[in-house]
Amino acid sequence: NNTCSKNQALLINGEVDIAFVINTGIQNNTIKKHKISDDEIVIVAHHSAPDTLDELLRSKRYNHFVINEKDSTYRTMFEDFLSSNLMEVSKTTELWSIDAIKTFLIDDMGFSVLPYRTVEKEINSHKLKIIEGNEQFPTFYSFALTRKKNWDNNLIDLFIQETKLYMGSNKIKGEID
Repeated sequence: NNTCSKNQALLINGEVDIAFVINTGIQNNTIKKHKISDDEIVIVAHHSAPDTLDELLRSKRYNHFVINEKDSTYRTMFEDFLSSNLMEVSKTTELWSIDAIKTFLIDDMGFSVLPYRTVEKEINSHKLKIIEGNEQFPTFYSFALTRKKNWDNNLIDLFIQETKLYMGSNKIKGEID
């Protein structure tokens, strides 16, 4: 479990063959970028939480941001959004597992900002709900990153293809520049 920047560094240093990241884009031209899926980032909280971000941040009970590590791309995006909109969070709890974050939220202890696909089951079962306020968030994408080589690696290509099928985006093919 690493941040996206750490996974990318491990790939560039040759410590891994494939790195998975979520970001709005990848600017590094020394690696191959394989777009796996589009990932909408949503604000989520317990089903009894206020419906809007403004209301949630005014609530003593719900103004508790439960999120992953500081270098997380969507955490950084949300914190920049808060700052540029002069909004403040009163308490932040940092956890390194999306499952642990979801457990906090289901136990009615704050809110988070996560990729929709990671909380879709909990939203559909009414354990969590989407809080209005993410309309200005950019679309993020999941990428599998590989090193550029002068030769093809059929095993990596097959793994990327199977990952795309698993993620339900088999219509997205090839490299993204």
